[in-house]
Amino acid sequence: MDKVYDHKQSEASWYSFWEKKGLFKAAPNSPKKPYSLLIPPPNLTGGLHLGHAMQHTILDAIARFKRLQGFDVLLLPGVDHAGILFEATFNRELKKQGLSKEKLGREEWLKRAWEFKDKVYKGVSSTWRFMGLSADWSREVFSLDPGPAKAVFEEFKTYWDRGLLYKGPYIVQWCPRCNTAIEDAELEYEERKEKLYFLKYGPLTLATVRPETKFGDTAMAVNPGDKRYTDFVGKEFEIQTLAGPKKMKVIADPAVDPNFGTGVVKVTPAHDFEDYEIGKRHNLPIIRVIDKNGRLTEVAGKFAGMKVEEARAAMIPELKEKGILVKEEDYVHNVAVCDRCKSTVEPLVSEEWFVKVNNLAKGAIKAISGNEINFLPKGYSKILNDWLSNIHDWCISRSLWWGHRIPVWYCGLGKGLARPLGFYEGVVPQLYTGKTKTYRLKNHWYKVGDRAAFHQSGTNKIIGFGTITAVSETAVGKLPLHDPAYGAVYQKREELIAALQKHNKNFDVNENTLAFIYSYKFEPVNRKVTGCGEVIVSSDPPETCPRCGGSKLTQDEQVLDTWFSSGLWPLSTLGWPEKTRALERYFPWDFEITAPEIKFLWIARMIMLGKYFMKEIPFKQMFFHGMLRDLQGRKFSKSLGNGIEPSYLIERWGTDATRMALYTYAVPGRDGRVSRESLDTRGKNFRNFGTKLRNIARYILELKPKDPVGNLRFAHKDDKWIKTELDKTSGKVTKNLQGLQLHLASDEIYDFVWHKFADIYIEKSKLRRKESQPVLEYVLENSLILLHPFMPFITEELWQKLSNTGGKSVMLAQWPRN
Repeated sequence: MDKVYDHKQSEASWYSFWEKKGLFKAAPNSPKKPYSLLIPPPNLTGGLHLGHAMQHTILDAIARFKRLQGFDVLLLPGVDHAGILFEATFNRELKKQGLSKEKLGREEWLKRAWEFKDKVYKGVSSTWRFMGLSADWSREVFSLDPGPAKAVFEEFKTYWDRGLLYKGPYIVQWCPRCNTAIEDAELEYEERKEKLYFLKYGPLTLATVRPETKFGDTAMAVNPGDKRYTDFVGKEFEIQTLAGPKKMKVIADPAVDPNFGTGVVKVTPAHDFEDYEIGKRHNLPIIRVIDKNGRLTEVAGKFAGMKVEEARAAMIPELKEKGILVKEEDYVHNVAVCDRCKSTVEPLVSEEWFVKVNNLAKGAIKAISGNEINFLPKGYSKILNDWLSNIHDWCISRSLWWGHRIPVWYCGLGKGLARPLGFYEGVVPQLYTGKTKTYRLKNHWYKVGDRAAFHQSGTNKIIGFGTITAVSETAVGKLPLHDPAYGAVYQKREELIAALQKHNKNFDVNENTLAFIYSYKFEPVNRKVTGCGEVIVSSDPPETCPRCGGSKLTQDEQVLDTWFSSGLWPLSTLGWPEKTRALERYFPWDFEITAPEIKFLWIARMIMLGKYFMKEIPFKQMFFHGMLRDLQGRKFSKSLGNGIEPSYLIERWGTDATRMALYTYAVPGRDGRVSRESLDTRGKNFRNFGTKLRNIARYILELKPKDPVGNLRFAHKDDKWIKTELDKTSGKVTKNLQGLQLHLASDEIYDFVWHKFADIYIEKSKLRRKESQPVLEYVLENSLILLHPFMPFITEELWQKLSNTGGKSVMLAQWPRN
């Protein structure tokens, strides 16, 4: 045994040994019981950071423990395409070459992006093995691979067929720097000290932190219970703006907080979520003041083109000069920023795709409430259920090129084309004789102002266009029977129901069935129409439109949200939607792990989609590990310069010592504060522990007496004592590993080896060395097995020194049974 341990050489050698022997590979046809662990896929653009290191050490300890217990273990690795992050990184690289998306075009950009992906992957993939991760690399999945792509299409198509998808202009969180919509769960909040501006609006004064959005105000609002303003409600006043006088009405809405500012607020539906909802309730117009680049639009007059902060600074002096700004106060509030680039997020109205998730969430809520998943810490079950119970429709489109492109094709090009609306042959003449309303059992998601392509069902011939003038909902039992605006007139309700049932075979029509009423202004077609506006969902480019036979088909420009594919990760990595052997054997997953920060973005959605598509939970145990932060409680980041790379710790102390240091912070759900110095201290301590272990093995194996006395027996009181202590330790380590208390499990075996085995038993054994040799070897062998999940490399090296292993890996040993 070398006196100086070269951890680099040893680790590389033993990792190669394990891989060559195929010891990481799962065996779907094995008679052993399966145990599956799903590795959270790291982002394509990222090397190993402390968060990955923590996850990988925990996952690997559980995987190695389960193999030693006799399970067929699948520890499955994967890589996420990281849409926004990858595209931003690649675009920065292009900028260095004087190139851009616009210069290259989509096809060439994607070609180069895939080449960049291969280059980046080669550079960082090796770091994912640093921690000794015993993953089945033959099954590694990339989220844009054909398998996940097939699963993503199946997910999208299912939503489409079941009426859960819609597209339209809605208010979203928009990141001007990433230049795409993002989810609420992708926001962070920064506390900022800004100014609260009190502006004169006609006879009223109101407070706002955003005077630059004044150009988009369409009303003043007060709380209906605020008696100070009762006489103003419903009246219109002339107010002064930097673009001249403007008429504005005062409305009453319960969303207004009477205790904020003066109790009067300006309503800007285009740039505030609450204002958007108020605007919908009061039919207010939407005026966009800020564009997708974070600059003011032409409605801002001379301020157009300025960034928000710049425009605000330029407006304040003029607002004062005109007597509009009457007061300023210091104001501390939380401002939403993008969690990726830290830019201030702008709420704005954008044409996006959405999934209706209320029904999807029900299955997840029921599963969590029924304790079908073991959460650690348990408090996360309530946190997730609260979020799912208040979930809003999911914005799934992103204005990017890197990702799963939305599998939707549109028939026809140019303005004026719209989604089709069919009318049966007998109804078509009524369109020309006063019919201005239609009722449908299917929600077509039209809004006032939308343009619909009216066609004759059966022939698909475009007969004209309808501009939607009103939309309402009612029950079939309340639809009018004699209103000529609907065209058909019925004498009895039963006749109407029968007619609806005839044309809506997928519905069970009765008086309580929901009906959607669309009022429209009809314009007969007077020109040749190229394309019918049909929306086609297809994974491959369709040759012709199935409705009209047209060949001018254009694919949607956007891609799907990264979390759309990540939510399917437990299914797609096992081959879903195909019924594979791996899916049958390893789903649901036995173990999953994550940091708490993506509990909504990822964990909640995996549960939601698992229950929706498989009618099963996606995983049985969900472990939320704590976050490692600096001594001030801050997250590690490049911008703060406080990062600690795992590679630094591995280089200095070795992988085994680094793993042991991290296990001390593996308390479920509890954040740990660390510094380079504190990690160095722990790394050094566990490096010394490794040295101690080698010295123990050297004493037992290399200084073995020539003629040991007898076979393994526990007759002497010292032998009985160490056997009892070993059994106790084995029981505690097993219990703590099963309970995912890795910090306690690693501490138990550390304490036993150093303080009981080495300090007490070995010292006493020196007085009866020949007699104690079999016991020494027995305890060493079992100690190496108990230590293997935590310190895989040194335990393998020492295991190979034992005389009875036959060159087999410690990974093939049997976990001690008390």
